[in-house]
Amino acid sequence: MMRWAGNLKRKHGLIVAVWMVISGCGNTQDSNREEKIQNSVPQEITEFEFNEEIHNFGTLTAGEVVIFSFVATNTGQNPLVISTIESDCGCIQTRFNGQPVLPGEKGIIEVEWNTSGLIGRQYQPLMIEMNTKDTNFNIAVVADVQNKDVEFTY
Repeated sequence: MMRWAGNLKRKHGLIVAVWMVISGCGNTQDSNREEKIQNSVPQEITEFEFNEEIHNFGTLTAGEVVIFSFVATNTGQNPLVISTIESDCGCIQTRFNGQPVLPGEKGIIEVEWNTSGLIGRQYQPLMIEMNTKDTNFNIAVVADVQNKDVEFTY
C-alpha cells in the first residue's frame, strides 16, 4: 500500500510539473503558431473601400473617451484579411472581430480614443496591414482637444 502511495505521489508530481510547463509556455506557442499559419497560407490580393479614412471628432474636452467605427467594404473578388491594426499611442484601443471580410461584405474596425492628458490639435493614425495591393493602409482620428488643466505662458 505504501509503495502504491509513493508511486502516486511521484506520478502526481510529474503531472503537475508537465502541466506547469505546458501552461507556462502555451500562450507563446499559440501566438507563434497563429503567426506562422497566417504567414504560410497564401492570401489572394483583394480591394476595399473605407467609409472614411480620417474621422474628425471636432472639439473635445481632455478626458473624453470617444468611439468611431470605420467600415471597410470588400470591393474585390477575394476575402479581405486584416492581419494587424497598430497605433503609436496608448490612448487608442481598436476592436476587430478578426474574421475575413467576404467579397461585397463589410467589416468594422471600432476605434476608442481616450483624450486624457492631450491638448491641442491631435492626429492619431492607425496602420492596417491587409491582403491588398498596398499591404499597409492608414486611417486616422483627429480632434482639437481642449485641456483646462494645462496652461501655457509666454
